[in-house]
Amino acid sequence: MHWNYYGGDHGIIGWIMMLLFWGLVIWGAYALLTKIACGQGPKSTSDTAEELVRKRYARGEISREELEEKLKVLRS
Repeated sequence: MHWNYYGGDHGIIGWIMMLLFWGLVIWGAYALLTKIACGQGPKSTSDTAEELVRKRYARGEISREELEEKLKVLRS
């Protein structure tokens, strides 16, 4: 086997460049998927806040007026 240090079919630099390329491709895909998944976070957070306000109303901790005011603020 012939080792070519400057690239080519089986050169060490060629292998390193290939590993770097695929590492960047995998990292880019991961970053993109993470960004897409995190983009849906705020919607579920506001739903959770509304649920908490409704539970407080159900337990009698806040009045109907307070419930409507808090839901209005959360939805705006």
